[in-house]
Amino acid sequence: MNLIKQYSNKEVPFRFNGVNLSFFLSQRLFSSYTIDAGTKLLLKTAAKGIDFSGIKTAADIGCGVGVIGLSLKKKYPDIDILLQDRDALAIAFSKANESLNSMEGILYSNNLALRDLEIRSLDLILSNIPAKAGTPVLEDFVAGSLKYL
Repeated sequence: MNLIKQYSNKEVPFRFNGVNLSFFLSQRLFSSYTIDAGTKLLLKTAAKGIDFSGIKTAADIGCGVGVIGLSLKKKYPDIDILLQDRDALAIAFSKANESLNSMEGILYSNNLALRDLEIRSLDLILSNIPAKAGTPVLEDFVAGSLKYL
């Protein structure tokens, strides 16, 4: 929690599909003052377009502070969730946000996207990869996702 105290600039409330959560944010990580519009749109679209009753395993790749994966876990506690980010600070914030939202049992991976995942089969992969990552990165991500789905 020392990293969180040192690098957190605020705590923000967030509501996903009828469930209230809170997230510590950091100026050193993406979307440091609010939950970004892309993440909100992704979660809203997923809530409307995915039948979560058949989802047993899901991953939030490039999880940042954990908004996507933690929101899913809070709403659907029976889903096994993996949060992955290459940034150790992002993983620390995700773990702190898991605790902040009174959750447990989430798996974490501190690797590049889809590298060395503990879960070998996933029903759902969500990610808010920034478009500025470029076409080769996005193509690699989509191609790499297929071997887990």
